Order: sequence, then structure tokens, then C-alpha cells
Amino acid sequence: MQRAAIILCLLALAAPAGAQDDWGDDVGFGEGGDDAAFDFEVPDTATEAPPPPSDWSLIGFARSDVGLWVERFDDNPFAKARQSLDLQFDWANAGWRVRVAQQAAWDAAYLYERDTYDDATIRDYELRFIGGEQFVAYAAGPVEVTLGRQIVAWGEGDVLSPLDVVNPRDLREPGLADLDDLRLSVLASRVGVFFGAHRFEVMGIHEAYYGERPPPRAPFSPFASVIGGDPTVAMLLAGKSFDYAHDPERFDLEGQEVLGRWVYKGPGLDAGLHVAWVRDDQGVVVLPTGLALLAQDHIDVRLEHRRYLTGGLSAATAFGDWVLKWEVAGELDRAYNSGDVSAAIPMLDVDEIDTVTAMAGATWRGVTDLTVGVEAQRGIVVDGPDDLLFPVDAPIGALRVSYVALRERLMLAGAATAFGLSAQYGWLARGEATWELTQGLDVGVGYVHYGASEEGKFGPFAGFDDHDRAFAKVRWDFVIH
Repeated sequence: MQRAAIILCLLALAAPAGAQDDWGDDVGFGEGGDDAAFDFEVPDTATEAPPPPSDWSLIGFARSDVGLWVERFDDNPFAKARQSLDLQFDWANAGWRVRVAQQAAWDAAYLYERDTYDDATIRDYELRFIGGEQFVAYAAGPVEVTLGRQIVAWGEGDVLSPLDVVNPRDLREPGLADLDDLRLSVLASRVGVFFGAHRFEVMGIHEAYYGERPPPRAPFSPFASVIGGDPTVAMLLAGKSFDYAHDPERFDLEGQEVLGRWVYKGPGLDAGLHVAWVRDDQGVVVLPTGLALLAQDHIDVRLEHRRYLTGGLSAATAFGDWVLKWEVAGELDRAYNSGDVSAAIPMLDVDEIDTVTAMAGATWRGVTDLTVGVEAQRGIVVDGPDDLLFPVDAPIGALRVSYVALRERLMLAGAATAFGLSAQYGWLARGEATWELTQGLDVGVGYVHYGASEEGKFGPFAGFDDHDRAFAKVRWDFVIH
């Protein structure tokens, strides 16, 4: 019974109009003729000054994303049929700046075989309204104050960044979301002071928001594959529903966080010093009792999000066709699960450990229209137990390649990420082609493959044995002034 509970909780973590030709004078009228014979009026060629730029703008995009389960095609091929609209309103005048962004998304895939999805999965995937940045900012001289929901990127890494701790992530579809969609806004107050190339910033976060993740029985949760592979666990958990219970809750005074940084952006060098006292978005599992597993039809998987202190340095520099970037971050008293699930009486504990994590990356643009980026990250446990369930010192690697062709109308992109020196904790690879039909209207197709973590390894892709997905999308971008 206790072993089943441990397995459960561990894996819960783990058409606009096209451009028209301008005919103008190309028709040839007036060439070689006598204008006076026709008594034409000569227009005033003096031009008026262009109107001043508008104080406001409304930008947005509408997307249609369709995905198919390649290896589950006979059972239920419909992985995704999401229609979404993103809008962002901006206004700026006399030092004031206002932004309001919002996304609305509806996924029709959950209308098909609806009974195969639990309530938590339908709630988190089918119809969602997710707020973007929604803030008011005022700048007076070198000082700027920003209040409201904000997205602030820390560090220099594009895929891997141990210092990027400000915003939670949308992890409902690992490896499928665009980088711009990953960060989620948080309610915060921020004060920045500028001195030439230097910026000093202090920030307070006022909500305990831990991002979006797959519910325990969602398709991208490893929980479902565990049930199917272990008859004992399947018998214990048949007919029960599961969800996450976060501690502290989202709007709790105990969820306040404090962050500060110094950033330098000068000729040939970007650098930063960061420090933060935050709560861990990932959280640690607190086991339900065996009695709860047997007696309750609905079970909350409790995740404790404890505070820890983190800080470090980041830098980036460019020379020739290369951009080099790196980060070093230290963490004090960050909580991780530890224990031995293979023992006769499995044990699961929570330990607070100290780590140092380094990331190094390079981007190369030595060939016209080709960009290649690589990043690598590894942690060192300074003070902690030897039986961590997921080794935080496991190396992580990421590769990104993109190529544009046909006058920048065709974009070919590929990406891969691996956890562990031999990818023993899982890996993924994604390829995509995007074609610009006309200005603002793009179509794309792609494929993502998941390599599940090895048996007995608790990686982020545990149980991803049949999760390969083919996808297609259409996107229309527009701007209104």
C-alpha cells in the first residue's frame, strides 16, 4: 500500500487580404503628351507632416493548433484541436505605460470520447482564460515603477537557465509550447533605477502561483502508464480521482517573494547579479496515508512549495559569428524528495540541500540564414543526502537549429533536449516547418518524439512510451493602431 502511494506521488511531479500591386504611374499615362491641352490641374506637391504616432495599439494573433497521437491512432487519435486568441493592448503617454494582455483558448479534442478524461484534465485543458501581462508603469527620470501582472526574464539562457526563477511555466505540453508561451505572468511590484548602462531592480511577488502542469491523470502525466503497468497499483487506484493540493495556496500572505538584481548592458557585454528569496514552483511530495488511498474516492496529491534562497551571476558576449552566454547559480536550503522506493518498506523523505548549478551556451550564425544554439547545464550537490530521488547533478543538454529560406518565407526549425549523460532520464526531439502564406499569416507542420526515461529512473518523461505527436498549425498576426 505504501509503495503504491509513493509511486503515485513521485510520478505526479515528475484570412486576411493579400498584398496588392501598386499600379501608380506604371500604366504610362502622361508620358510624351501635352498636359496643357487637357487643362489638367496641377496638384499641390507640398506634403503635410505625418500624424504623430498613436498613444495606443492593439496587437494580437489567432491560432489553430491540431495534434494527432501517432502511436495511439487506433484508440483515440485526437490529441489537440485548440483554437486560441491572444490580445495585447498597450497605451503610453507622458511617462505612463499600460498593458493588458489576455489569452482565450478552447480545445475541441476533449469533445471526442469525453468520458475517457477525468474532470481535472478537462478543467485544465479544454477551456482556459490565461492572463498575460496586465500592469501600470510610470517612469520619472531614471526611476520606473511597475505594478500588476508581469513577465520578467532573468539570466541569459534560452532553454536552460538556473537563474530564471521569476515566472512559473506552462508545462501542460512539454516540448510543444513555444518559448514565448512558457512564462506565465505573476502579480508583482517592481522598481527599477537606470544609470547609463546599469539597471538596479527590486521586485516583490504577491501570489503563490506555481504555473500550469498536467493533472495526475492527464495524457502528459506519467501516472496513467504506471497504472497500466502494475496490476496491484491499478487495482488500488481504479475508479479514484486525483488532483494537486498546493501549500501554500495561491493568494496567501505566506506566498510573498522578494527578488533583486543588477544588470549591465554595455558594448560587447551583458552581465547581471541576481538574488531571490522564493518558493519552489516544483514542490515536494507529502505522501497520503494508506487509509486515504483506500477510503477516499478523491485523493489530493499534496505539494509543499517551500522557500529557498538563490542567487548568482550571468553574462553574455559576442564576437564574430558567435554569442557566448553563461550562468552560475547557488541555492540554499531548497527542498527535494529523497528516500528508497526499492526497499522492502519504501520510504520517502524531504531534505533541504545546497547546490551550485552552472550553465554554458553558444549561438553560431556563421552561415547566412542559419542559426545553431547549444546549451549545457549541470549541478553540484554541496550539502545533501546521497539518496535523492531525482539526481539534481544530472547533466542536461539542449540543441536548437533554425534556417530561413525563400526570402524568409520558409522557416525550418529543430530542437532536442536530453536529461542525463546518456539521456537515461528521458529526451525529446522536435522538428517543424513554417511557411508564410502572406504577411501576418503562417502555416506550419511538425513532429515531436519523446524518449522515456529508463526503468527505475525518475525523469521528467517517465512513462512517455507512446506520446509521439504530429501537429499542424495556422497563425494570423494583426496590429491595430
